[in-house]
Amino acid sequence: MILKGQRNISHNTTMRYLLYFKKIVLLCVKNGWILRDPFFAFSMTKVDVDRRPLDEEELNAIELKRFPNERLRLH
Repeated sequence: MILKGQRNISHNTTMRYLLYFKKIVLLCVKNGWILRDPFFAFSMTKVDVDRRPLDEEELNAIELKRFPNERLRLH
């Protein structure tokens, strides 16, 4: 897929974009602009992601980060 390969977008993000696109396609099918649903046999499954809290080192790196932009430096 172009999104995953060339744009370096994760699997779950790609599935979310395709879900939005599928809604538009189904609206087109409902209005008769497209004869049938091209997503009919396509399954959109999400992959479970292990999200863990930031450790002390990562929190310190964020705290010590110096931003070049004045707007980003504001708390």
